[in-house]
Amino acid sequence: MAKHAHAISKMLTVSTAHLTQETADKLSDESLPMVSYPNEYGGFVYVPSNPLEHEDGLPHDIAAVFKLARRVRCEWIKFDRDADEVEGLKIYDW
Repeated sequence: MAKHAHAISKMLTVSTAHLTQETADKLSDESLPMVSYPNEYGGFVYVPSNPLEHEDGLPHDIAAVFKLARRVRCEWIKFDRDADEVEGLKIYDW
């Protein structure tokens, strides 16, 4: 019988209000240089444990959320238009 390893990943859920319209559009059309899975409410983004070189080119708004995700040791970010806003992250009106 084969053994199955189970992995549990932590996810940070934040409002899409923490993204500019431009970044939200790029998340939606998958044009950001990251592993992402957009959906009609926002999307999921993978956060590697170590910053990658291409992250230097990320928009400042999503880079701030990556920094928070790493600080709380989350491997995924869920951007959701219905999620709560997070204190300490900038909010963009669009």
